[in-house]
Amino acid sequence: MPVENTLLIGFNPGFGSGYDKLLHSWARDIVMFLGLGYQLVFTQASDFSDLRGETAIWKHLFDDKAKVLIPSTDNKFRAATHYTDEGGNGGTEGVWCCANVNFYGF
Repeated sequence: MPVENTLLIGFNPGFGSGYDKLLHSWARDIVMFLGLGYQLVFTQASDFSDLRGETAIWKHLFDDKAKVLIPSTDNKFRAATHYTDEGGNGGTEGVWCCANVNFYGF
């Protein structure tokens, strides 16, 4: 794959969700792809856990090591359906997810 013509996309990879095994498996690949000069884009299933977790990981592990191509952005083409946990205040304060709700790129 020619690096200059390739965009690698991780759809809802979940590496910011708090599962260490998943984070470590992605971290090795991210370091490798960044080292080779590939452009990476990731989407998230939530802005409260996935996006916050991934943002913290990028800041901690990759700060100043990768050029931001696309800052965190709401995705107008996110999934049409979403999951809402019935917990909380009638579902309004429960957990929710929606595939590809946000995206960012390096």
